[in-house]
Amino acid sequence: MATDRKYKVAIASTDRENVDLHFGKCECFTIVEVDGASGNWRVVEERPVLALCSAGDTDETMDAAADALSDCTFAVVSRIGRWPYAALYARGIESIEFRGPIADAMNSLCTRPKQH
Repeated sequence: MATDRKYKVAIASTDRENVDLHFGKCECFTIVEVDGASGNWRVVEERPVLALCSAGDTDETMDAAADALSDCTFAVVSRIGRWPYAALYARGIESIEFRGPIADAMNSLCTRPKQH
């Protein structure tokens, strides 16, 4: 996404190299910070969350997982269900389904048309 500001992306990954996890199975998101002006990105942290599939599909666990990503603009996951999609959307987080190398996902994301 071409923009002049910095933003964060939450990535569901088992190895910090590939987008390979369903949102509900992710226990730790790789958080990437993007410099919108240059398109450069870097991993800034690993963020643990309660995985919905193991913690239980309740309103509380959904809110906790979505709230944990509230400072992110995007969540890149291999798959996401309607309920988590809606919970992230309500917090202003766009969910993107992608499977493959994180570098490919980020390159695609960073070259999207500018949002107004």
